Amino acid sequence: MYLFENNLALSESMMGFAPFIYPIWKISGNPILTVNILSILFLWLASTITYFVLRKFNFERLPSIVGALIFAFYPWVLKMSSLGRFHMQGLIWLPIIIYANYKFWETYRRKYLLILFLFFLWTFLFTLYYGIFLTVLLGVWNLIWFLSERKHFSLKNVFNWCSTVFLVWLVMLPMLLVYKQVADQL
Repeated sequence: MYLFENNLALSESMMGFAPFIYPIWKISGNPILTVNILSILFLWLASTITYFVLRKFNFERLPSIVGALIFAFYPWVLKMSSLGRFHMQGLIWLPIIIYANYKFWETYRRKYLLILFLFFLWTFLFTLYYGIFLTVLLGVWNLIWFLSERKHFSLKNVFNWCSTVFLVWLVMLPMLLVYKQVADQL
């Protein structure tokens, strides 16, 4: 899997799975069982997280259940997960990231920036593509929101939000540099 010795900087480093993988792998010692257990666990986690986030957005119980099931069991995600693209499970934090972003612009509380930072970074650790995807997604979403409701976007809050996203990229910079170094040597 690794092109160079001690290289963890592949686009799908999957380091974000470590807190989940390690205990299961340590108990079972079987990588296939570990991946199968995690696939089931992540479907449950994705639906549970989505349900609670939708409830926080003040949706009723039934629409929240339907939204959670749609997000967790979307056919494309299931297909990609079953085809060995295990990094697809990294999407589980997407509802939390969207909620934290939304709540920050509604309340301006720094705790939502901290939540955004932690889960954005964690998602970035699943695969570099998710970090890039989230940066573009949140940037475009906030830009559209800015164009329609400028009252939410003071210069200070825009700076704080941009600083949070910049810090995530800064933390990931060593991995990105090693990834570039590996790509240059190919």
